[in-house]
Amino acid sequence: MAQYISWGIIALLILGKFQLINTIIEMLVVVLITLIIIIGQVKVQHRVVNLENKVFSYIGKLSFGLYVYHPLIILIFSKYLKFNFFDSDTLNAVIVFITVLGSSIIISHLSYYYFEKKFLNRKVKFSIIESSNVKEV
Repeated sequence: MAQYISWGIIALLILGKFQLINTIIEMLVVVLITLIIIIGQVKVQHRVVNLENKVFSYIGKLSFGLYVYHPLIILIFSKYLKFNFFDSDTLNAVIVFITVLGSSIIISHLSYYYFEKKFLNRKVKFSIIESSNVKEV
């Protein structure tokens, strides 16, 4: 039950339905909910939101690319591409959101498998492996 409530709150946050008295209180609500989700990950048996699944694992692999490329994609889409396909601003915003997010995931996927993975494989060759007989100083 707690998972459904947490996912519902996350959905409301994404949709911007927590527009309270002012932005300070709104930010406080977001921080508290995020804190609850993070603390909820500590106990394996009673997690508030289960983040151990294939989707989040895949996004975790792409996280560096998403961090690097997402702002660039937002900049490119906002400066050079105008989405005015529909009369509704909300519908245009949804299309922009889906397009930017999809583009970010695709570019991050390509970056991970064709660029980052090669460096991650090389990292193993240069890592220091300490013997179990070595005492820490």
